[in-house]
Amino acid sequence: MTSRRWITWGIFVICALLVFDGLGFVTWQVLRLERREAQSIIESARQENERLALWRMDFFMAPLLAQESARPYFHYLPFYPAERAYTRMWEQVQPGDVLVPSPLLTGSRSTSNTGQLIRLYFQIDAQGRFTSPQVPTGNMLDLAEGRFGLAGRIEPNERLLEQVYRLHLEVAREEQMRLSAPSGPTAQAATDGLNLRADQTTGTQAGAVSDDAEFARRAKSIEQAATSEMRDADPVLTDAAPVATLAMPEKTSRARTVADGSEADASIRVGNFRPHWLRRGESHSPELIFVREVWAEGQVVRQCIWIDWPMLRTLLITGVLDLLPEPKLVPITGPEGVSTGLSRVMASLPVMLDPGPMPEPGPLGLTWVRATLGATWLAILAAVAAIGWVLRASLRLSERRGRFVSAVTHELRTPLTTFCLYTEMLEAGMVDPAARQSYLSTLRSESKRLAGIVENVLAYARLGRARPKTDGSLAVGTLIEQVRDALERRVERAGGVFQFDLRSEALRLSVRGEPESIERILLNLVDNACKYGRRGDEPPAVDLSVSAEHHRVVFRVCDQGPGIAPDERGRIFGAFQRGVVHASHAESGLGLGLALSRGLAEEMGGELNLEPSERGACFALRLRVG
Repeated sequence: MTSRRWITWGIFVICALLVFDGLGFVTWQVLRLERREAQSIIESARQENERLALWRMDFFMAPLLAQESARPYFHYLPFYPAERAYTRMWEQVQPGDVLVPSPLLTGSRSTSNTGQLIRLYFQIDAQGRFTSPQVPTGNMLDLAEGRFGLAGRIEPNERLLEQVYRLHLEVAREEQMRLSAPSGPTAQAATDGLNLRADQTTGTQAGAVSDDAEFARRAKSIEQAATSEMRDADPVLTDAAPVATLAMPEKTSRARTVADGSEADASIRVGNFRPHWLRRGESHSPELIFVREVWAEGQVVRQCIWIDWPMLRTLLITGVLDLLPEPKLVPITGPEGVSTGLSRVMASLPVMLDPGPMPEPGPLGLTWVRATLGATWLAILAAVAAIGWVLRASLRLSERRGRFVSAVTHELRTPLTTFCLYTEMLEAGMVDPAARQSYLSTLRSESKRLAGIVENVLAYARLGRARPKTDGSLAVGTLIEQVRDALERRVERAGGVFQFDLRSEALRLSVRGEPESIERILLNLVDNACKYGRRGDEPPAVDLSVSAEHHRVVFRVCDQGPGIAPDERGRIFGAFQRGVVHASHAESGLGLGLALSRGLAEEMGGELNLEPSERGACFALRLRVG
């Protein structure tokens, strides 16, 4: 391969690689965008499911919150005087007062399934004492057990009340320890967290004492004053003096005059229930408490609902399993939890929804994008292959043209030189009359040689062109009679030996084709055998046999020469191709004989092949039987 051809193919390969690199980059980008689009569709559906799940969970909480928010504040007393339920509720029970049991005591607090989520109702008075309408004490306990048959139901509630009381004590101690820590960024952060939780729970105006600090103060006073069990400290039934009242904000208070001439706050205001988490350190699970504040008769009382959070969490998660396969509910116990996922926080609870792992898009299959990319790749590959084929054909044509010019120039140079020299000598009278005839014979043979070269070139140029075909048949015997003399003369001129073998089964057959083309093929084969079938100085031996095989007439032309090397057998039928041994041979030739012969054989529907032989070269021409 010449350097020019190497450069041409190098440029083609570089251009093809650039095209494939650009198309590969575009394909990668398009597939990545398609994957992102599929992922965005999944994320959009996931976000919609999250919103629907949050709506379902808030809708599940709505009946419980509505029912408890509408509950009168005096239901948090085991028994209350019916005639002054909305007026002087915190006053001592007087003889003759008609006491009505609280629905929370008798167990008729809820008829829905959400009522099972409530573990305990309790309230905290202004002095920090814990009471529950489900845990009556003193005379009220005897009344509940004797008249209403609640003996077996009060004791479990007592344990729950004591448990929540201890829980508040532990939380108050932890917060007091944090508040008493050295000042600094950590202590300041802890104080900010306490203030935030207090604002979320109480809903009081700016400037009010924080709830958690109030819890700490009450817990400390309770620890100092507690000398008996909780159920012995009933603020309603004991004969203790009235508890101190907490002043209300000036703009919400309304004074009234009582019999002793003192003023007390007669307005009643009930706040909304707000959720609040109680956690004893990081190792314990938090407890969910709903708290509301009641301002009545100059006192502030906290009324609380202890929710069974594990059961509530299970019910909430069960209701959204069809939307989210692996949801989780994470309690928000500080401001950092809200800031990380505000869109996933429930409206009714300080709980953040964790939807679980994001599902990966599955196999996309054959989409229109991928089909388009596949068609584009096929088109580009076909285009590059076509360009490569055209380039190869162009290079081969260029090489063939170069070989043609070289071969024709080489073949024409000798006879033309002879023509010029002999004609000049004859014209100048430099030739002896006795040798004149020899010169004329030489000129005649060289002219035939030139005519043969030109005829071969023209015949090869006519190959493949549309021309009328003859479908006539010719007897094998007649064909052999026409070409035998010419073949024998060619072998005689080469000084060789010609052997002819005509089988009887072939003599009775006819072949389909043009007699001139068959004669040209046989002449080319015999001429090659005469030129290249020599072994040293021995004369060439040419054998021609005609036989019938598989409804074909086979003409075999064999020689006894050195033969054709195995690595050259595939290219000897190419135009202007000669073997390595033959290319340097003294015999002249264009290298068109075998190419022209095979082309003529194929035009007649036959075939010309090189058959393996033990010695020399053997070519077989197979023609159809007519």
